[in-house]
Amino acid sequence: MGDRAGRILVVDDELAMREICRHALEGAGHRVSLAESGSQALDLFRPGEFDLLLTDLMMPGMSGLELLTKLLDSDSDLACVMMTAAATVETAVEAIERGAYNYLSKPFTPGELVALVERALEVRWLALDSARLERGAERNLSC
Repeated sequence: MGDRAGRILVVDDELAMREICRHALEGAGHRVSLAESGSQALDLFRPGEFDLLLTDLMMPGMSGLELLTKLLDSDSDLACVMMTAAATVETAVEAIERGAYNYLSKPFTPGELVALVERALEVRWLALDSARLERGAERNLSC
């Protein structure tokens, strides 16, 4: 994936799933923070502090879709991968329409997780780099 390490917020109400994600993503060189609920994730989240949200779709209290909507209101550049054990075409479409990069059906392998997260991070970083280049070009043209 290059020399960039992603800053990832993993949100899942199951401890085992959070630990599986942490182990796989830290093993790939990323920095990982964990939350067991949407409300805990909101407490941890600061705009610009995370590159990617990896969240379960179905959680007590606040769904992953609700969490994604709230976090994107604070940081519109945040990438998101939604995890779900109940993947349907409808839930996948809704997640993507709400701003998720993609979704991952549970169960998944660590390799599948890392590959999808790294693709989402690359898309985020390319978009941010492109926006910086455009701003630089606009400044140069206005001089």
